[in-house]
Amino acid sequence: MDKAGRSRGSISYEDDNDDVYVAMGVDVEESQPNLTWALSNLTPNKVCILHVHVPPLSIPFRSAMFLKTVGRENRLREYQEIERRKVERVINGYLRICVQEEVAAEILFFTRDSIEKGIIEFICTHGIKKLVIGAKKAGYVCKYAPNFCYIWVISQGFFSYSRQIHQGSPNTYQKPQQEAGERTELSYDDDHHVYVAIGEDVEESEPNLIWALCNLKPKQICILHVHVPPLDVPFRSALFLKSAGRENRIKEYQEVERRKVENIVNGYLRICDQAGVLSVFFFLLFLLNRKMGGNW
Repeated sequence: MDKAGRSRGSISYEDDNDDVYVAMGVDVEESQPNLTWALSNLTPNKVCILHVHVPPLSIPFRSAMFLKTVGRENRLREYQEIERRKVERVINGYLRICVQEEVAAEILFFTRDSIEKGIIEFICTHGIKKLVIGAKKAGYVCKYAPNFCYIWVISQGFFSYSRQIHQGSPNTYQKPQQEAGERTELSYDDDHHVYVAIGEDVEESEPNLIWALCNLKPKQICILHVHVPPLDVPFRSALFLKSAGRENRIKEYQEVERRKVENIVNGYLRICDQAGVLSVFFFLLFLLNRKMGGNW
C-alpha cells in the first residue's frame, strides 16, 4: 500500500534507478495532483519537474493598459517576460512540495511553440525512461513518445493508465499486435542515412520526423520535400501582390509561397540540430502539367 492507502501492484516498474520526470503545467489545481501522485506511489529518489513554456503571442487588452514599454513588439516582449516570471513562481511552488517530502528535485524549464511536442523532444534528447503526465496532454505524448519511455497517465490525482515500454532495443519500433498475437519489427541499419518525407502541414509532418529521431537513432537525417507551386492566385492573396499582369502575379505568389515552405523546412532542420543529429535538406520542385485557368 502507498501513503494514500492505494495498492501499487498495477503501477510497478522494473528499474528503480532512473529519475522520475513529472510534466507540470501552470494550472496548479490540475497539475499538482500529478506530482503528489508520483511522490506517493513511485517513491522516487529524485523528481525532475518538467515544464514546457509557450510564450503568449499577443497581449490581452487589460494587461496592455499596465505595460510601460512603447511599441507593439517591445510591449509583447515585456508581457512575455512578466508571464514567464509568473510561471517560474508556480514551478518553484512544485519544487517546495518535493523539499517538504524530502525528495531530491530539480526544475527543467524550457521554451517551445508546443507543449506536447516539447515534451516529446525532451524525451528523445534526454533519454527519459519514466514520465508522469496529466490526462489532458497524454494522448499525443503516448502516441509519439519513443518506446523506451514508460508513461503513467494521471487524471484528477488518480492513476488512469500507463503506456508501457516495448521489449527490445530503443532502435527497434514495434507495430501493434498482428494476427496470432505476433509483432512485426522494423529494424534499422546504423550504416544508412534516414530519409524523412515531410510536407507543409507541420502538425501532420513534424511527428514523423520526431519519431525517426527517437526510434531509428540515425547518424544523418535527409529531409525530403516535394514542392508543388500553386498555379493560380487566391483572391485574398492577389490583393496584396504588387506585380502587374496575371502571369507576373502568379510568379510573385509562387515565390512568396516557396519562401513560406522554406521557413517551415528550416524549422525541421532546427529540430534535428537540437537533437544533435546531422541533417540535410532536399527540396524538389514538381510542376503540374495542366493549363492555368480561372479568373480572379
